[in-house]
Amino acid sequence: MTWRHTNYFSEQAKLWQLHAEQQPNSRGAAFYAAAFAGYEGASRVDDALSSAQDAGELLDLRFTGPRTERGTLPMGHFLDIMTPLNRAFNHAAYRLRGGKVANRVNLDIKDEIALQMAGTGYGSARVFVTGDAREDLTGISLLGETFKQTFQLLNAKSDAFFDAVNAVGGTAARHFGQALHHTQRHGLAAEFNWLRPNEPLSWNGTTSEISRVCSLIEGSTEPEIFEEILIGHVSAMAETGNLQLRIGQDRTKVRFPITLIDQVQRLALGKDAKLRVQTARYWDAVLQKDVLKHTLIGVDAS
Repeated sequence: MTWRHTNYFSEQAKLWQLHAEQQPNSRGAAFYAAAFAGYEGASRVDDALSSAQDAGELLDLRFTGPRTERGTLPMGHFLDIMTPLNRAFNHAAYRLRGGKVANRVNLDIKDEIALQMAGTGYGSARVFVTGDAREDLTGISLLGETFKQTFQLLNAKSDAFFDAVNAVGGTAARHFGQALHHTQRHGLAAEFNWLRPNEPLSWNGTTSEISRVCSLIEGSTEPEIFEEILIGHVSAMAETGNLQLRIGQDRTKVRFPITLIDQVQRLALGKDAKLRVQTARYWDAVLQKDVLKHTLIGVDAS
């Protein structure tokens, strides 16, 4: 096990350090003390990454291009990409938690997902990002939901794109678009992997794929937002943040934020429900029609 390696390196570093102190003229002792200390540090990083992967908290971001042949990424490129990417994750988490979009994300949301750079890896330029995937009192991991919706957005085809954008919110989508734009501008391709134990998710950001996602994000105009009441039969409910209402012959999907999960759990399948929703009206330029996406505000008593 990796922790055993860490303990071994730590013990050896201490022994050689003691030997170096006892024999200050011994170059070999000082060399081995420094070497084993380095091995111990690297092993501790590996331990932390392995634990994060087991907990579903590890995101592996790999960038490839002419400037990354030696496994390095220029600092300016790194900041151009990671700054909007960090903002995108925070805004997506805010949207998923409360169903709203804001210009600034509260510190409690940032603290809850607790994103941090956890290290770098071999193979082009690899950046490891970890967070806090612990579940809240509702049994939901905000970090997990944020990562899941991120990959749904990146992998979304045209017919599912507006639903993916509505899930994370327009502000988060724009920040994701900025990160990808800078990736492309710097001549880089990207590969994102969420290394969770069950059903890991990935996105292969080739040059053409980055162009596709950027084009979808940039081509989506700000939706018209309004509130309305939807009344119908509850035909489906899922823990993934969606429920379905059957209104006449139509089935209407309503996304609900984590803060309203208690209200949703009180609904009954096959029973009537009266829902207050925020509706976003998007214009689909390809199909030349309006696309409506609904987010739950509250459940009204029947």
